[in-house]
Amino acid sequence: MSIKEYSDSGKRLDVVSNKPIVSGRLIEGVNLSTSPTTINHGLGRNVQGYIIVKSTSGVTVYFTPSDFPKRTLILTASADSTVSVWVF
Repeated sequence: MSIKEYSDSGKRLDVVSNKPIVSGRLIEGVNLSTSPTTINHGLGRNVQGYIIVKSTSGVTVYFTPSDFPKRTLILTASADSTVSVWVF
């Protein structure tokens, strides 16, 4: 069933469309290392979460709380890597 067919059927799309993950932002080319990296996320609100969607190496990425959660996300990797991050 397409989105249009689903919408036309009277079912509620807002159940999905109002979730924070949908109104996220893709940030590409983020260079992470074993030192904390501060990323300006541009959401204009606190980050609910993040997903690493692409990485140049197999790394584990750790979150550190930011003093400015409406503006920045702080990530640290287990090794150097360039990643794309979906923030929401």
